Amino acid sequence: ENDSLTALSFAAFSLCLVNPGVLFDIGFQLSVSSTLGILLFAEGLSERMRFLPRAVRGAAVSFVAAFLGFMPLTAYHFGAVSAVGILANVLVCPLLAPLLCIGFAAVAFGHVPILGWALFSLCDKGVLYVLKVADLVASLPVPALTFGKFSTFTVLAYFLFLLSLYFGMRRKPRTIWCASLAVFVSCLMLLGNFRAASGTEITFLSLPRGDAAVVTCGKAALM
Repeated sequence: ENDSLTALSFAAFSLCLVNPGVLFDIGFQLSVSSTLGILLFAEGLSERMRFLPRAVRGAAVSFVAAFLGFMPLTAYHFGAVSAVGILANVLVCPLLAPLLCIGFAAVAFGHVPILGWALFSLCDKGVLYVLKVADLVASLPVPALTFGKFSTFTVLAYFLFLLSLYFGMRRKPRTIWCASLAVFVSCLMLLGNFRAASGTEITFLSLPRGDAAVVTCGKAALM
């Protein structure tokens, strides 16, 4: 039986089995969490965002669904969350699939004098457009919402709320959502105070011959 969640779980488990250190890689965490958000919420959000034009609905739905997945981890690692990401996605996402196809075609037919030049020129213009959009969005007055980093318990409570929200969308939305929100707030109140000692930092290093963790607390450090 084909199942997207099972496929995602198997892929993540396989990567961790080959290299357990990847579990602490920020890119791996964000990739898995954003994919999980899309798998869980894209369909439901698409039905609730029919008021948007079809040309931008897909990009908007994909970003919001992915945002629900990666938001707590972004706040946990960086202490900030993008406030204009949806704008960048709406402007860029519709171009990415055609740009990728043109890139493959350019590699395949690059030896053909006129055709290869035309394809690579299109790729160049597309990449420049993406970079200009990125610069434009980054230059806006509020490119990101900055706040204190989420604690580990806050992240766990958020994902508990997210799963409850998912099951609520499939069954009895109002009742389950209210209960989920109550559970989420309760977890924040009960567990939010359990944090690492002030000044304690744990840094995971990916080295050519293995992995390492550096724990610092004040002037003391342990590897």
